[in-house]
Formats: sequence, structure tokens, C-alpha cells
Amino acid sequence: MSFALAIFLYPRAGKYRLLVWVFAITVSLSRIFIGVHYPSDVIVGALIGCIVGFFWLYAEKMLIKFGLFGVALGSPEGSENEVFNQFPKQP
Repeated sequence: MSFALAIFLYPRAGKYRLLVWVFAITVSLSRIFIGVHYPSDVIVGALIGCIVGFFWLYAEKMLIKFGLFGVALGSPEGSENEVFNQFPKQP
């Protein structure tokens, strides 16, 4: 989960990009040192997390492309919900 979050947050993190990856790696290593996971579990989990993160970014890109990201579903045409309106509209 931490690697999926790192992949998703990396483009948005600005000057904190390195911190996002440090957090993901620290969480992964802590799982090994605590003894709840084997290293192979963490490596496979990181790979799956990266795949999920890239899919997440792709899905968001497609939602923006088709104009479905930023407008609350079921709301009147043209009204925008500020919670979801994080990106400027594409021309």
C-alpha cells in the first residue's frame, strides 16, 4: 500500500518527492524488522503496489481526459465540487 501511495503522490509531492519514497521504503523495511513479513513478501508487495499505483495514475488520467474527474456525479450540469476539483480543466 505504501508503494501504491508513493507512485500516486510522487507527481504531486513537489519538493517532498524524496520524502514520499523514504516513507514507503521505511514502512517496508519496518515490516521485515518487526518480523511480520519475510523479505520476499515485502518485495512482491512493493511490486504489486507499484502496479496498482501506475494503474491509479492511468485511471485518473483517463477520468480527466473524458471530463469525469472534477464534477460530482449526480450534480447539476456544470456545477463543480471543490473537493474533487484539484486540477485545472483541460482545453
